Amino acid sequence: MSKPKRSRDLTNSKRFPSIREAMRADRQESVEFKSGQSGNSDDSRNERVEMDVFEMLQPHENIKELLVKDYGGTRFPSWIGSPLFCNMLVLELSNCGKCQILPSLGQLPSLKDLTVEGMEGIKSVGAEFYGDMSSSSLPFPSLETLKFENMSQWEVWNESAVECCFLRLQNIEICNCPKLRRFSHRFPSLKRMIIDGCQRLEAFPRILTLDSIEQGREFPCLRELSVSDCHNLMELPSLFPSLTTLEIDGCQDLELLPKLPSIVNIELNKCESKLLQSIFGSASLINMRLCKISNLECLVEGYLKHFTFLEELQISHLGELATLSNEIGLQSLLSLKLLEISGCPFLKELPQNLYRLSSLKVLRIWNCPSLVTFPVTGLPSTLVCLEIKSCEALQLLPVWMMHDSHMNERNTFSLEYLIIEGCPLISLPREDELSANATLKKIEIEDCENLQSLPEKMVCNNTSLKILKVSGCHCIESFPRGAFQLPMPTIISSTVLELKELVISNCRNLQLLPEGLHNLALLVHLEIDDCPLLQSFPESGLPASMLRSIRISNCQNLNRLPNRMYSLTCLQELSINGCSSIVSIPEGGLPANLKSLSILDCENLKPSSEWGLHRLTCLTEFSFGGCESLVSFPEGWLLPTSVSSLHLMRLPNLKSLPKGLKNLINCLETLEIWECDNLKTLPEKQPSTMLSSLWDAF
Repeated sequence: MSKPKRSRDLTNSKRFPSIREAMRADRQESVEFKSGQSGNSDDSRNERVEMDVFEMLQPHENIKELLVKDYGGTRFPSWIGSPLFCNMLVLELSNCGKCQILPSLGQLPSLKDLTVEGMEGIKSVGAEFYGDMSSSSLPFPSLETLKFENMSQWEVWNESAVECCFLRLQNIEICNCPKLRRFSHRFPSLKRMIIDGCQRLEAFPRILTLDSIEQGREFPCLRELSVSDCHNLMELPSLFPSLTTLEIDGCQDLELLPKLPSIVNIELNKCESKLLQSIFGSASLINMRLCKISNLECLVEGYLKHFTFLEELQISHLGELATLSNEIGLQSLLSLKLLEISGCPFLKELPQNLYRLSSLKVLRIWNCPSLVTFPVTGLPSTLVCLEIKSCEALQLLPVWMMHDSHMNERNTFSLEYLIIEGCPLISLPREDELSANATLKKIEIEDCENLQSLPEKMVCNNTSLKILKVSGCHCIESFPRGAFQLPMPTIISSTVLELKELVISNCRNLQLLPEGLHNLALLVHLEIDDCPLLQSFPESGLPASMLRSIRISNCQNLNRLPNRMYSLTCLQELSINGCSSIVSIPEGGLPANLKSLSILDCENLKPSSEWGLHRLTCLTEFSFGGCESLVSFPEGWLLPTSVSSLHLMRLPNLKSLPKGLKNLINCLETLEIWECDNLKTLPEKQPSTMLSSLWDAF
């Protein structure tokens, strides 16, 4: 459940900078009374004058919303809780630090939303809060949401003498009230409760009874409960009959949870391990998250076997957990769809019966640096997504595509997403251990320094693969020989190879790109970064039908761009950065529909009329720089009038701007020129008012 937000301003309210102006607002439906300075900042203020004036500010009885902020008086006006305000729906009292008693608000017949925050003078809430006990009407008859926040001195909340109050209250939040020791328990309709930062709270209110029928009366309708940073909390009511969602965070002294017959979602964070026994056998549980549980070296035998409806299990940041054995009952979780194990630095092994999780779709193993291998029995054939991150000791990838002796050979694996990051020792299975897998839609492998190649069966003839990212794999020298090759005889179909995004980054020893790049008819984005040994693109070039963006950077030995770039009619973005060996644009020039062109830090790629930039009538953004030897732009080097953003940078020897620039002055919206120390001339025509210029050269 989400933490409560700061109190809000009333969006349609009339704001008044002074008390005098506020007196004219008596007929506003929504009024904010805001004093000129904080209620705690100036003891010299005339409190009596402020209280007298506020008393006279009684608004019209039709008022619906009222915010009182930074009021400096010691008591509230008598009218503020009057039942005459029969239309008031929302009331907020904020930072009225000198008030020691809350006003009587219980008799406001229509009040639905009440917030009390920053009231540092309040130590107790009692009978005065509920209003006239002699009245025939019950306190707070319409209230649905109640918030107390940042009440630093509040210690006690006494219940009303009238048993039936808060009959319609559904949401309550008590936050950052560090001295609160006790609060009312008469919330017969409450559905959602948040208690946060109440460090002295030791127990929830309870009805003392030996009658089992009476148990659970404290919160009979409560469905969501979040308790966090209540370090002294030791006891909860014995039963929450309707609770479906429970979050306990930072309650180290709590040793026992109540009976939870309807529980669906539970999260335990920064708690003691003995608390886990309280949820043993909760058959209704669907989602469970265990995080930062102290003194937990292993789960007890059979702990999971009764959670037969559990669909999501997250085990996170268990600093002492060393093993997850077969005996914990993991194989009984036949409904489990997501399993996440993360932040367990001493975990060395996973249960060998993982493969028996017959409904598992997502498996995430993150930040388990002591994990060496996966179970030899493999993983479930139902697995759709496998994520392995920051497992520094992991050496072998689970062979999820192996034939499995525990399954019928006809069963095929359905893995669609494979993500491996930060596993420097990992290697993939041998080709003979793999079966062809045509279901993978996304492969992302990052910072796996020992990985020497991608298995051919993983990427070749895979008609489902849409995203392939390989980064930080320094031992990879080339891709599989058959990668992106069409089967023979050639089948012309847009469904043969569906790869849409290809990213190859920071592979220091990569020398060759796949030969079949031109067959990727649906490729939209191509990115090649930080591959210093790469020298060229395949002779067959790139696919022309769908490619929209190309980014090539820091490939120092790349000596030429792809052939027939002019044929890439869908290309809109081209970025070439840090490729010092490229000397020219391929024959035929650049694609005609480019919108953004960036050529930076390519020392030997100097501007030339052969680029044909003037023909790029769709070009709107052009960046050029990092060419130290450039003194001037060549004659006839023209930019199209469509350019609205021009950036020239790091040209220390440039003496003059392109002569054709004067024709763009009225079209440009942005012009940036920086680190051009020898530039001596500006355009003859001065920039228009629409031109934003940065002349760092002068």
